Amino acid sequence: MKTLQTFSFGLEPDPEIPRFKRLHWKLVDVPVADVLLQGIHPWMGANQHPTLTTRLAELLNAETAKIAGLVSTGHGYDLLSHPSYSRYDRCL
Repeated sequence: MKTLQTFSFGLEPDPEIPRFKRLHWKLVDVPVADVLLQGIHPWMGANQHPTLTTRLAELLNAETAKIAGLVSTGHGYDLLSHPSYSRYDRCL
């Protein structure tokens, strides 16, 4: 729960034309603190738009993050990754 993944980009010399550089990338683990404090954008997967709120909700809703004593008393519930709003919730 202490790391997320993101892409690290860099340039490397082209093997055929030494004056050119080629883009290379790799998937790396980064601390959650760097995502929150340094503006690093996390990678969620190929078919999902990456959002920090979604990933944090997944981490906090994981069974390993829940406190057993709170769940049994009804105080441990899942967080929503994107709250839904009803038009009745707003003042018209």
